[in-house]
Amino acid sequence: MLYDPRLLPVPNGLPELVPFMPRHWYIDTYDFRPYPTKPDNDEHSFTLFQRYKYSFGFHFPTAELMCELATILKNECGAGRLLDAGSGSGLLSQKLLDMGIDAFAADHRDYSIPKETGYPMIKVFHRDVLGDALDYVTDRFNTVLLSWPPFEWPFGLKVLERMVPGQWLVYQGEGEGGCCGDTAFWSELSNGERWVRHSELDQRLNDLHVTFPCNNDHWRIYRKRG
Repeated sequence: MLYDPRLLPVPNGLPELVPFMPRHWYIDTYDFRPYPTKPDNDEHSFTLFQRYKYSFGFHFPTAELMCELATILKNECGAGRLLDAGSGSGLLSQKLLDMGIDAFAADHRDYSIPKETGYPMIKVFHRDVLGDALDYVTDRFNTVLLSWPPFEWPFGLKVLERMVPGQWLVYQGEGEGGCCGDTAFWSELSNGERWVRHSELDQRLNDLHVTFPCNNDHWRIYRKRG
């Protein structure tokens, strides 16, 4: 019998966890915080994470954060097309589409097939292409969204290498030493001759961010130098 995380109980009889709620709801109801406040082995936090990551992924963007992200994409990044590279369930790109962002989602894995990956998604919210997202990293897109790139193979680095001068990168996930991107990925992003980090835009998103207590993910925004 296949493992079904939906059979795990909602901890302590709390309401179902859903994405894109107001920030205060996650803090008041589930004790989510902007940054982790509990150890990885906290049983309540880990059970919560295990139950919901198959439905929504590793992130739970707040309603306020998504509004701010859409504003940044429209006003700071030039309002062009956005490529959700390695989109997983397409949760983020579907929400951005609903908010008027021209988002295109590509992922090479069908996460609805458990035998194909150890990270099966229960539902795919949006996916334009079931194929190699790297094929779509071209100048047709103004911005690339890269959320939780894997650390066990160099997908994230290949995305960076294929991006063209002037393109924006919106990154969401853990930092160097975490579960996202390999050493070469972080080395490339730290190269100031090729990348400009817009920390003031990072902060606007991270001020509205919450995360599973056992995660340590953040938002970062870069632009590839011309």
